[in-house]
Formats: sequence, C-alpha cells, structure tokens
Amino acid sequence: MAPLSSHLLLSFPLLLGALQGLFLSFTLPRIYKTHPSAVQTLSALLLAGSVSLILYVCTIVYPIFPLRSIVFLDSLAFLFAPLTYRYFSKLVFPTKKLGIPPVGLFGPAIIHLFYGVFLFGYSEQNMAVLVQAKMFELEWLFIFIFLIGWTLTLSAISAHLLIRFRKNARHLVSFKPQIRYLSLFLAALLLGTAICTLFALDFFFEIRFFSFTKTYIGWTIIPFVIYAVTYVSMGRPELLRVPYQIPGKAKNKRPSEELEALKISLESAMVNDQLYRNPTLSLQELAEKLKVGQTKLSHTINQCYQCNFYEFVNRFRLQDFVTKVEQNAHKKHTLLAIAFEVGFNSKTTFNKSFKQLFHITPSQYVNQLGR
Repeated sequence: MAPLSSHLLLSFPLLLGALQGLFLSFTLPRIYKTHPSAVQTLSALLLAGSVSLILYVCTIVYPIFPLRSIVFLDSLAFLFAPLTYRYFSKLVFPTKKLGIPPVGLFGPAIIHLFYGVFLFGYSEQNMAVLVQAKMFELEWLFIFIFLIGWTLTLSAISAHLLIRFRKNARHLVSFKPQIRYLSLFLAALLLGTAICTLFALDFFFEIRFFSFTKTYIGWTIIPFVIYAVTYVSMGRPELLRVPYQIPGKAKNKRPSEELEALKISLESAMVNDQLYRNPTLSLQELAEKLKVGQTKLSHTINQCYQCNFYEFVNRFRLQDFVTKVEQNAHKKHTLLAIAFEVGFNSKTTFNKSFKQLFHITPSQYVNQLGR
C-alpha cells in the first residue's frame, strides 16, 4: 500500500522531530547536571514521543512495519501523562516523594504492553479478519476511555503541583518564565488529548467534527513540543532550572557560628573568585567548591539572604553590571554584552532580575546616570 500524498507532506516534520527528540533524549542528561531526576524524566518523555512518531510513520504512512505494530502506540500513549506528571514533580518539588508510586504511574503502560505483545502474535491476515469483524472495538473503547481518564487525572494533579509552586514562588519574579513554560507544556498534553478524543469519537461513533479528524494531525503536536524543548534547552536554559528549595519566611533567629562561617566563605568565593560570572553555575557546583552539602548551602542562602540560589547569584551579577556601567563600560559595549560578561545567559532573566532589584529597567538606570 503506497503512502497517502497528504501524509507524505507531514511525514518530513514528523521524522525530523523524532530525530531531534532522540538527540535531545541522550544529550540533555549530559548537559544539565542539576535536577537529574527531572532531566532524565524529560529525556524519557522525548524518547517516548520520538519512538511513537517513528512507529506511526513506519506503520501508517510508510508500511515498513506490520500493521499490527500500531497496537504498541497505545502503550506509548499511556506513558505521556505519567512522565509529564513525574517531570513536573521532580522539577518543582525535587526533594518530595511522588504522590503516586512508580508502579501505579507506569502500571497501565506495562499492562497494555503485554496486551500488545499478545495481539502481535496474530498474523496480518487474522488481525485483518478480526478488525473487519469489529472484534476489538469494545476493548479499544475501554482502553480509550481509561486512557483519557488517566491522562486528565494526571494532568489535574500536575496542574495542582504547578499552582502550589506558583503560590510558593509568587514573590520570585525570575521564575515566572518557568511557570509559563510548564503551563504550555501541560497545555500541549491536553491539546493532544482533545484531538485524540475527536478522532476516537469519529472512529467509534462516526461523529464528524472536521475534515481532518481521520488524519494524524494530532501527531504534529509531538514534534512541535520537541522543537519547543530544543529551543528552551539551547536558547533559554534557565527555564529548565528552578530553585532547589523555595525560600519561606525569614526566621528571627541569630545565625549560628557555623552558618556565619559558611556565609563568609560563600561571599569570599563569590567576590574574590567571581564564580557568578560562570553562566552555568549551579548549586551543586558551588557546594562542591565550598566543600559543603547542597542542602546546607541552600539553607544558608535562604536564612542569610532571604532568597533562593539563583537570585543570590544574580545579585552579584547585577552589582558587577552596575559597577561596569558606572565606569562607562556601556559607552564601548551594549548593555546586553555587559550582562553576558557578568554571567547572565538570557536577556529576559537579566531584565527581570534588574527590575526586581532596582525597580527600573537597565536603560532607565543608564539614563538616570546622565552619562
């Protein structure tokens, strides 16, 4: 059976997205050392999406694989919502245990995988006869209803986690882009679920919504998500970082001698060694430099400076920026070039951090100098 011409038009971006997803799934864990559980989960999600695209194109568009291979697509579909939920959990609350154990999260996918292996044992001819006789419609309807319910449930839990994180971090202006990024990530999952629902209504009940219902237009969401993650990871990597610990209210307790000693060592490392100029400086790297645990270092920053790690580092960068501007560095270089020199790797983060600290934009600050 030759592939449909309309499918051929979209097969290229699908396969390109699949290849990009495979590349990212293996490279992201090597690039981002912070939040390893979250990054590994994101890699697994990209891998599942990439394999789904390859399996779909090679089964439906180009019939390279046996048609019965398509049953494994449902097994992969059962992975999207659990992996998204795990990604949200490990990214915004890395120190807390998941509300649902791994067995419960991935149990449906594993069960369906065994079901797919069982169906794969049938020959092409037997499968064609059974499908024509509508022997599988009841099972597929049950699987679809369970899949949609499972996806919506985990999406609701993920949204709840995001709301909790937003409430705890409402005073952290520098992390609002992360909230938007995760919101769009969740919206993509729900959009894919909605399109799959329209397709299923058409398939099971012949309820026609639009002319593309029977096409695989919903599959184009996966490569777009992969392209978006590529842009984020390469162009705006700060979106993949969130605080290890959201700072709470400052406690009116005098820091202990150990805390005070660590504070002195921390400031010495930042001022003398100018570690803040490293655009990829992480809590783990700084903790290793000071030979102290990450938890203790994060606690020291929260207690002594009432901010999280990244806001703490950005304060040194901003002070260095201001010093350079006062020395007329902006007459030889652009403000963004100076910002990158002091350690910022994103124009958005620089502008928001500056406005959060000084309550004006960098350009307004320069104009007020009258130079």
